[in-house]
Amino acid sequence: MLSRSALASAALLFSCALVLGCGSKEAPAPVASAVPAVPAKAPTPGATTAPAKATGGACSLVGSWTGVYPPGPYPFSGRPLEVTLNADGTGSTASERATAELAWKADGSTLTFHGTKPGNGGRYSCKVEEEAKMTTELSADCSTLTVHLVSDPCKGRALTLNGISLKRK
Repeated sequence: MLSRSALASAALLFSCALVLGCGSKEAPAPVASAVPAVPAKAPTPGATTAPAKATGGACSLVGSWTGVYPPGPYPFSGRPLEVTLNADGTGSTASERATAELAWKADGSTLTFHGTKPGNGGRYSCKVEEEAKMTTELSADCSTLTVHLVSDPCKGRALTLNGISLKRK
């Protein structure tokens, strides 16, 4: 009676000889695939790829956004702003005058976020424990995000972000 390893070796040699032609002096014949190869589809001229969407057909807030601060009584009114929202709930903001790291979460159309590092102490800096709550509106093509203030104990942030419209980068 043969041992398991001897049986395994015999089966391997048999498979090798049957499928690949091992031990033969001739080159093995190519093995036909059960699934025919499908040629790659050429892109349609002028076609664009839609932005990533979250499951369920809703647009995802994850990504990089750019916009301009709305008009108001602060020194960076009308200046560019960049916002990055990462899938892990972290993010950042960057403008000509300041940068900030943040933590965020979305629940339906409600966006909550707060800073994760103390600001530089300027008039428009927020304390880490001050959480902003905004509602979000996304365009049908997921390329424009507009936020509206619900509540924010940080007055500077409330003034500068209420009503801002951002475009997906």
